[in-house]
Amino acid sequence: MYKQKPLLLLILLTAFFITGNLVGAGILGLPIQAGFTGFFPFLLAVTLVGGAMLFTGAVLGDEAILSKAPKFHYPSLYQKYLGTAGKWVAVAAALIIYYGFIIAYLSGATAVIEDLLRVDLPNAIVTLIFFVIVTGLTIMNPRVLRDYTAILVLLLLASLGVLVFMAEKHVVPGRLDYVDWRFMHLTVPILVTAFSFHVIIPNIAKDLKWKKSTIMVALFLGALLGYAITVLWVQVSLGVLPVEGKISISSAYYNNVPSTIPLSKIIKSPIFLNFSLF
Repeated sequence: MYKQKPLLLLILLTAFFITGNLVGAGILGLPIQAGFTGFFPFLLAVTLVGGAMLFTGAVLGDEAILSKAPKFHYPSLYQKYLGTAGKWVAVAAALIIYYGFIIAYLSGATAVIEDLLRVDLPNAIVTLIFFVIVTGLTIMNPRVLRDYTAILVLLLLASLGVLVFMAEKHVVPGRLDYVDWRFMHLTVPILVTAFSFHVIIPNIAKDLKWKKSTIMVALFLGALLGYAITVLWVQVSLGVLPVEGKISISSAYYNNVPSTIPLSKIIKSPIFLNFSLF
């Protein structure tokens, strides 16, 4: 039997679980995509997209509460409102979206591991090892995974604190004034995927006994923490990295590497290197 936790602790664990889904592969690449647009356009975009994703999460949470079905899923929801055609559109969309997520995680993690650890293994082997480890974690009991994710998010916050403290010393304030609205199309799609936590809402609704007030509080807290982490990380990254140059947003973009790699080359600290890898 899985021991039921006090309500407040359960809400916090669930909120951290949501944050853990928000602060994933997307946040590593986000400063590079947002860098072409600039920090203040990014701030506007992340606020609007984050609010929209939270709203849609609340709507889907309401649907899960209404159904109270342990096996509630989105294709059946689309079938309810749009018929069989809607169901299969939802299935196809899910396949495309989650295939994209998997590719983002695998390629991003492989790039980080190879560049920061200088692993002397073929690219395919590094990707396979990472895939096996993460797949093993993913198929764990969702409740156990939720609890361990909460621990990882706390460690993430501690690591982020170290990274931000070290990186702020290298921030050039004028770089945050850069603006180019033409590149907003690079930022918004990454934001949408980075703020996509909706797949875990059925599990959240079930764990929180389909109680609307509890679910909505957990959704809001988790999304707010993910929003704060994302904004802080992008602010630091764009304050340190120039748009053009040998070590820059442009070079990272064309070499398909996350922001941690050029940041580690500018800051040149083994401490920053280790925490950015984590």
